[in-house]
Amino acid sequence: MFCPNCGKPVEEEAKFCPYCGAGLVPGASPAQLSTGVAWQAAQTMIVQTWAGGASLALMASYMVFNAVVYGLGALLIWMTAGATAGISGAMGGIIGGETPSPVGELRRTETLLALLSVVLIVGAILAGASATGLFARRRWGRTVTRTFLGLDVILNLGLLLLIFSPAVLIRTLFAVGVAVLIWIHLGHPRVEALLKAEE
Repeated sequence: MFCPNCGKPVEEEAKFCPYCGAGLVPGASPAQLSTGVAWQAAQTMIVQTWAGGASLALMASYMVFNAVVYGLGALLIWMTAGATAGISGAMGGIIGGETPSPVGELRRTETLLALLSVVLIVGAILAGASATGLFARRRWGRTVTRTFLGLDVILNLGLLLLIFSPAVLIRTLFAVGVAVLIWIHLGHPRVEALLKAEE
């Protein structure tokens, strides 16, 4: 079925055109038509706004937040790794001779912390690039965002396995839920239309 006013396709059971608001029910009163048109227009506006630029801006803002959190996390872990290196070096110098077991453990901890800080730096860079791409409405922004979301979910699940607590569980569920919602929403046709192919 097509709207007699604007000619766009509409569903068979529609009472009002979602594009122009024209009444499609024969014999409807002007009051019914005006109320229906206003309601339909409000629904259309909400859907178009959320599925369009507003959602991209919200997702990009979330990526900026993640870039800051990942960057600060990398800095704190890097400082902890440096402190651990200083302690293990001091212990090795004081005890002398063979490296005692606690010093070896500290050095392994230092290495793991350094690797984790590198992963967080990569995450911060990905989140920053994602925010840039989404704010600029570029297709590569979607790819980078999905890459970051995958890394974020893996890190959160890893943290949950290492430190199982209610707070970490809630944080992990939130991060995974947001990642799934953003991943799905990035495939919405309206978002697809907003993302430009040009680099």
